[in-house]
Amino acid sequence: MYKLFLCLRYLRSRIIAYFAMMGVALCVAMLVIVVSVMNGFLEKIETAAKGLFGDIVIEGSGSYGLGRYDEFIAVLKGGEFPLQTQFKAASGDDGTVVFTANARPADMWAMRRGSPDDKRDRKISLPGKATLRADAKKLGELSGRFELSEANELRFLPDSASASLVPQNSGTGLILTDCRVELPPAVAQVEAASPFIFTYGELRIPGQTHYRNPVQIAGIRLPQRAEVSDFEDGLFVQGEQATWTFDPPIALMRKRIEEDRRNIGRILEREIARRNSEGAAGEGPLPERLRNAMYFHDQGLLILQNAERFQKPLRDAVEELRQAEKSGAAEARKEQLEAKLETLVERSGLRPPDQRVILGLGLPGLSFRTEKGETIRILVPGHQVVLYIWPLSGSDDPTRITPNVRRLTIVDDNKSGVSSIDSRMLYLPFDTLQELNNMSATYSAGTPSEIVEPARCSQIHLKVRGQRIGEKRLRKICRDVENLWRDFHEWFPKASRTDVSVQTWRQRQASVVGPIETQRTLVVVMFAVISLVSVVLIFVIFYMIVVQKTKDIGVLKAIGASDGGVAWIFLAYGATIGFLGAILGTIGGILFVHNINPIHDWMAETIGFAPWSRDTFMFDEIPNTVNPSAVIMIVLGAIGAGLLGAMVPSIRAARMQPVEALRYE
Repeated sequence: MYKLFLCLRYLRSRIIAYFAMMGVALCVAMLVIVVSVMNGFLEKIETAAKGLFGDIVIEGSGSYGLGRYDEFIAVLKGGEFPLQTQFKAASGDDGTVVFTANARPADMWAMRRGSPDDKRDRKISLPGKATLRADAKKLGELSGRFELSEANELRFLPDSASASLVPQNSGTGLILTDCRVELPPAVAQVEAASPFIFTYGELRIPGQTHYRNPVQIAGIRLPQRAEVSDFEDGLFVQGEQATWTFDPPIALMRKRIEEDRRNIGRILEREIARRNSEGAAGEGPLPERLRNAMYFHDQGLLILQNAERFQKPLRDAVEELRQAEKSGAAEARKEQLEAKLETLVERSGLRPPDQRVILGLGLPGLSFRTEKGETIRILVPGHQVVLYIWPLSGSDDPTRITPNVRRLTIVDDNKSGVSSIDSRMLYLPFDTLQELNNMSATYSAGTPSEIVEPARCSQIHLKVRGQRIGEKRLRKICRDVENLWRDFHEWFPKASRTDVSVQTWRQRQASVVGPIETQRTLVVVMFAVISLVSVVLIFVIFYMIVVQKTKDIGVLKAIGASDGGVAWIFLAYGATIGFLGAILGTIGGILFVHNINPIHDWMAETIGFAPWSRDTFMFDEIPNTVNPSAVIMIVLGAIGAGLLGAMVPSIRAARMQPVEALRYE
């Protein structure tokens, strides 16, 4: 009991100990701030990388891309695999119905699915059970099993016989077309997959000949894109929708533009009031740019208002053209209807869904940020842009490449949170960019149904089941996917012309994430070394306290206090100072981190010192998220520093002899 009493008494009476406590608090606060900001940087980079690429990226090493991507995704995830042949039905000897066909490589691949880890024979065996789906006579699903003969004859045997499937007097039996087989997943850990096209182009604005901006272009499928990434979280118009598309409701686009315009109006009023209070002459450049943005908002609203009037005539024209094609109308009639539809599209001012674009929120000249970090949109949904794409895919002579040009309507914008992405990226419908980048399928002139080159994509992005999947596990899944692709490529040689890499998102972004991780480690180590001053400070102060309390130590030992008891007093004293300093420093550090952006803005406005430039750094704001596990480690380190600083003085106090201590002057 005396140990606790003396520890608390020294804590209240020795004012000098408070300086040690403040030293610990300052070191802890400094570490909390540094670790939180650096971790925030890294987390934003990681979130943006995963949001753009998913967990795993499959990519060819050349410009040709990846073919047969839909078939590979079907095998990878499991589900329906389209068979490229027809099945003829006949009654078997045992009364069952047997569908037979000469199997093509695609069908054989679908049947010969096995474990990619088996090195003896990758083409293992047929699935024991499968489901065949076909459209003939609305048969629906047939459950049964497949067999493959030595003559490559594919046979499907239904589980139960059905005499009505095969006509009594038929030489060939019933023919099944559009057949699909239900396969189990090849890599069970893969939850979702989506093809992705990546290329380069030049963005222009109609009527503004001076604007030419090089851009990176992504071809994506919505809403499937949202299954593998966080793309939907950054959408301006559709961010709160349940599904995402390149054809959002016009009413929703108008609503978002009106909200954004009102926000710009409030910023304009604030800026004018500020300049009036400062007695500045004229409005200045920012109010002028804000008024210009509001003008473009008004133009976008007028375009969308006009487009609403043409929605019903456009639907009627599309239906009329569809009926004409279905009934086999004359070419002249179809050309007339197509011309009518194109006229209605031009008059509406809104291009069809396959001719629309989602901009990155940060493209130069199309948006800007104020000094407070507020994003101001200039071109909003409804406006049109012109995109020039130089199709590098499959080109043998880059000097002869001519651009493909397409006029597009803006329907949304996306903010990933990383300006290096948002300032260069825009997004097109997958099929549209596939056509513009010359990656569509090509067919034989003599046999139109025979594919010469399959349709291709640049990458395939995968999402793995579960949250916070470790890098080690992701790399193992990558190896499984890579082995599966090798099997797939044996059956489909045109699926790729070069080696295919399968990488985790971290490997894909190693050149970006790696240096930031190194910088974080160096900065944390540097500040941790600086924080050792708290250990030295506690040591000096406690040594002085022990020297001053030599007589008290002698009295304690004279009345029977043990060496351990005396040492415990000062060790507990040091741990208490470390703990209290850590608590004060943690509270101060967390408050500072949470308010770091307002503090930065106040410093910039008051003293003109702004170390954070929103035009230079990759993010709109300084990261202000505190990692609880990091804070716990810092607090434990502070308590350890208190114990370490008090260790030597405690040992000295414990080793004092009572007689010598009592004689100390």
